[in-house]
Amino acid sequence: MNVQSVPHEASAVVPRPVLRKKRRWGRWIIGLILVVALGYGGLSFFSPKPDPLAGLALSTVGRGDIEDAVLAQGTLEASELVSVGAQVSGIVKTVTVTLGQDVTAGDLIAEIDPTDKENAVRSAEAAMASLEAQRTARLADRDKNQRALDRAKRLQGNAVISDAALETAQNTLDASETQIAIIDAQIMQANVQLENAKVDLSRTRIVAPVSGTVVAVLADVGQTLSAQASAPTVIKIANLDTMRIRTRISEADVTRVKPGQRVHFTVLGALNRPIEARLTSIDPAPRSLSNGASSSASVTEAVYYDGLIDVPNLDRALRISMTAQVSIVLSESKKALLVPASALSRSGPETYTVMLVGPDDVPVAHEVKVGINNKVLAEILEGLTEGDRVVGGAGLAGSPSPRPGGFSSRSGRPGMGVPPRAGG
Repeated sequence: MNVQSVPHEASAVVPRPVLRKKRRWGRWIIGLILVVALGYGGLSFFSPKPDPLAGLALSTVGRGDIEDAVLAQGTLEASELVSVGAQVSGIVKTVTVTLGQDVTAGDLIAEIDPTDKENAVRSAEAAMASLEAQRTARLADRDKNQRALDRAKRLQGNAVISDAALETAQNTLDASETQIAIIDAQIMQANVQLENAKVDLSRTRIVAPVSGTVVAVLADVGQTLSAQASAPTVIKIANLDTMRIRTRISEADVTRVKPGQRVHFTVLGALNRPIEARLTSIDPAPRSLSNGASSSASVTEAVYYDGLIDVPNLDRALRISMTAQVSIVLSESKKALLVPASALSRSGPETYTVMLVGPDDVPVAHEVKVGINNKVLAEILEGLTEGDRVVGGAGLAGSPSPRPGGFSSRSGRPGMGVPPRAGG
């Protein structure tokens, strides 16, 4: 019996070449997916992670000196300044000093033509001699009248002359005594005039009343000086071995300063060379009161008190009228831990926080205890150690570099810095 095989359905039969082709496409798609997946994974692995410090200014905690100071501007003046004037009128005959010359008390500095004063002395001497001659004559008259009275008394006792004659002799003697008294008074007055004339003559020689340096010559040879109203100034002598700074302290700061506090200042010609001194005194009232102004001031008018600072000046480097930038030190700390004041955030009445950068470069709020804070730098008493990094700084252009005292700063990117420390 012939058995006829039943054929399979045509749709279920796949030729082998077609099957191999489908498998190749499948492997290709799977490979492509793997390549894309590996490429994305590699890109994610090798691409840089976001920098949490990007754009932030960072400062490294370091050690240095810090101070809190009252800043003021002052003017240098001589500790002693004497205006030497002419006390008599006349023509300047000689000027024996020059500007900048050192003089000693008693040195001749100028001379006024003495002719008129010499004549006045001679005239006063003549008047004195005349009065003394008159007194001598009156003394002779008195002696004569005294003898006449004595004789009259003897004769009156013998009843030779009358009582009236005796009285007349007494009156004549009394008149002589009165005339002598008048002449004595005139001689005294003439003696005063003679002394005044001699003093005026001596004043034609103008001498230095103190030792010092001639800082101004205000009279020339041949100039006529008139001393009728006030003594005209001929020269000015100053003591330049000790200079005085007169600095203006505002009423907002004057309650915080006191004599004896340390001071350092600079002048415009030597800004990098601060000079140490001490605050000598503080005027009790504004200068306007000394000038005769009313003690009451407008509420919008600033009030300043003069602080005086005496400074040795043996090398004469400091000069009159120089401008001084003065710092009156209220408090200071040496080798303190310092951060920029801009890195601090107040978290309470007496507490602050900083953004401390941890090992993972992530800034975290951190509480610190602050000492001196001069609004530029701040002293850290507790909460940080040297070398810690905090967020904050000025962000000035330029390569980062150490600051004096060991304080330095950098940013999340090169080229950032911090402002200089207050007080130099």
